[in-house]
Amino acid sequence: LNFCQFLKDQTYFEESFNAYERGVELFQFPGAKVLWKNYLENFIERYQGTKVERVRDLFERCLESCPAEDCSEFYLMNGGFEEQYGLTKRSLGVYKAMCQKVPDTEKFTAYQLYIAKTTKYLGVTATRDVYQEAIATLKDDEASAKICLDFSKMESSL
Repeated sequence: LNFCQFLKDQTYFEESFNAYERGVELFQFPGAKVLWKNYLENFIERYQGTKVERVRDLFERCLESCPAEDCSEFYLMNGGFEEQYGLTKRSLGVYKAMCQKVPDTEKFTAYQLYIAKTTKYLGVTATRDVYQEAIATLKDDEASAKICLDFSKMESSL
């Protein structure tokens, strides 16, 4: 990390990213979490929306190797990136994938975020499928009950 930061400070950006690449290849999670986080943040900061496909590839590689316990942070970063520089449909796909991969303890919160983003970008009626998927997926009875109540409120408001 120090070497990557040094290279970045000296404006050797691609060399810095190459050093990050070597680091994430050498280390596995949970040790690679800090490397991936810094790598993605620095890459997005440097290139913003100009290298969208490369950022998508980086997120894909990160999320493939990331265990479920650590992945929510990277899904949120990926979704935020897609909202800012990419496509709305892709960002909703990222949030949907997050709902499927995160641990059961985080699924309720993930579905709430996915529902909120779907409402924001596609409208209230588009959330029906998301609510139904959440109800079928959630294993916690209390969380399922809350989602059912939200779903019924949404349906009655139409």
